[in-house]
Amino acid sequence: MCVRFLPSAYIAPHRVAHDLTPRQRKLLQALAGREARAFGQLRAEVAPETPERTLRDDLIHLKRLGLIDSKGMGRGAVWFLKRPNEAE
Repeated sequence: MCVRFLPSAYIAPHRVAHDLTPRQRKLLQALAGREARAFGQLRAEVAPETPERTLRDDLIHLKRLGLIDSKGMGRGAVWFLKRPNEAE
């Protein structure tokens, strides 16, 4: 007999192509909700003390790994979690 407990909410991975930092995992958790988030919202929620450039680099890294995506440009850009069933 085997019992499997499936998670009821999104759980950020610890390792994709390499280990993710705690801040990158926090970004994934923040984006786990259904609505897309602007950079300012993410920074305020995840790491307000982190330099803006560092947080942007983390978002770009997660996007290259295929875990998140963005829509729009500049201040109007929003970030969201890519779902496993989304087509590239």
